[in-house]
This record gives sequence, C-alpha cells and structure tokens, in this order.
Amino acid sequence: MTLLPIGILDHQAHKKNQMLDYLGFDNLDKLIDEIVPDVIRRKEPMNIADGMSELAALKQPRNLARMNIRYKSFIGQGYYNSITPPSFSEMLKKIQLGTLLIRPISLRFLKAVLRH
Repeated sequence: MTLLPIGILDHQAHKKNQMLDYLGFDNLDKLIDEIVPDVIRRKEPMNIADGMSELAALKQPRNLARMNIRYKSFIGQGYYNSITPPSFSEMLKKIQLGTLLIRPISLRFLKAVLRH
C-alpha cells in the first residue's frame, strides 16, 4: 500500500467538503441517503473477508490447481500398427473420390469386409 503525503489527503478532504457545501449537505452519509433509494439500499452490512497479501492471493489458485488430476490424452495421435486389407483401402479411396458405384454385390462385399 502506498502512503500519500499529508498535503494530498488534506487537499482531497478539502475538495470533498467543498463539493458537499456546494450540494448543500453536511456530510457524505446525508448525500448518499438522499441519492440512493431505499429499495436498492443494503440493509445489512456485507460479509466481506479480511484483506490478504498479494502472495496469499497468488497461493490460493495455485493450491486449487494442485488438486487437479492429470489424464493422458490420445486425441490426434491416429491409429498405428493396424493392417488394412488392400481391397478395402482401394474401396475407401474410391469412396473418397466419389467414383465407387455401389451395386447390391458391392454392398454385400462391403458388409463382409467390415465384419472381419
């Protein structure tokens, strides 16, 4: 926290008092009472935790992160050590190119290949 010289604080207090005099209020509480409607005013004090140092604030998320469990991800690594029959790979190429004519015999063959 930075400490301000006394002159600055006095100057700020003088400006605040000057503003309150101009608006016609004795203190800041009376100004707020006049401006903030009762409907939105908080009736009870807020439950705010005590302040903490920067070091303590940085430790909190770090400690939460330590509770994470790390898993291995195999996304994007592809399939290896697998054998694709040549006839099936040719059929896949034709399907990708859009040149495969599907006839009832081809459908039976395709189903048979997919089963094995």
